Parts: sequence; C-alpha cells; structure tokens
Amino acid sequence: MAMMAKTIDVSRLQLKRLKNEVEQFHHLEGSEGGNSLGSATSEGKYLASSTEVRTALYADLHLLFIKLHEADQLLSRLKRLMPHELELAHLRNRHRALLKKCDEFRRHLECVDGTYLADAGNLSDSTFSFHGKKFDLGPELEGQVEDLMQDVVLSWGKIRDRQKRIRELISRGPIPQESST
Repeated sequence: MAMMAKTIDVSRLQLKRLKNEVEQFHHLEGSEGGNSLGSATSEGKYLASSTEVRTALYADLHLLFIKLHEADQLLSRLKRLMPHELELAHLRNRHRALLKKCDEFRRHLECVDGTYLADAGNLSDSTFSFHGKKFDLGPELEGQVEDLMQDVVLSWGKIRDRQKRIRELISRGPIPQESST
C-alpha cells in the first residue's frame, strides 16, 4: 500500500507540473497569439517556446498515465496477495473509470509510428489532444486523483487495523476450554 500511495503521490506532482505547463502554454498563446509577429526572430522564438511547452506537456502527461497504471497494477497485485480484503476490490471498483481512461490514453500516446514523430500534441483550454483523441487535464482530473489518494489512505488504515486485530487474536493463543466435569 505504501508503494501505491507513493506512486499516486508522484501522479499528484505530475498534475501540478501539468497545471503550470498549461498556464505557460496559455500565457505564450496570449502574448504571441493575438499580436502580429514583427520579425522572423520573434516568430522563431515563439515556435521554439510553443514546441517546448507542448513537448513538456506530452512527457508529463505520459508519466502521469504511467504512474496511474502502475498504481492500478499494484492494486491488482495486492488483491491477489490479500484476497480476503474486500476493501481492495471496492477501492479498484470506485476508481475503475479513471484508471481505465488514463490507461487507454497512455496506450494511445505510446502507439507512435513514423507519422507521429513531429507531433507533441496540442492544448485547447485544458484539453490535451493527440492524433484524434482528447484528454481533459482540468480540475476534474486533479479531483479524481486526490479522491484516489484519499481512498488509498483510508483503505490502508482499515486494512492495517483489521490485520492488527487478527495478529492480536492469533498471539493470544487458543481460548481455554472449560471442562464439563
């Protein structure tokens, strides 16, 4: 569970990075997009900056999806190791839609062929698009990842407490039987 919490925490860090990159992209678009470019030099700087920000968005989004996929794999592994802990199944079911959506977009980003090499995706408002598929990076995604983290911590506490009670019962030994004589 600690590994899963750490993995989700990395995802939270990625979301902060993505939020900053979205702001950078919109600042760049706002400062250059509405103005007529005065020279080839400023146009070149704008294109270089725009490409750099889009590439950072792509890379950080990809890492976010990798980490959420890793959290899902850890959860599956924990379910196999502790099949009697129903809390793990409930946790996965509560967040299945988010994990599935992120995994599908991760796979889409990883399906690179020769036609994709020059494309680092694009951003409109808070929606990142890459070769026909779109993913919203807005506050809803951040809220979903925060909910996942909270649920992991709560589940971890419940499982830990249950396991502790079981260990205490086992360490007490057998309950003495009263003799009927």
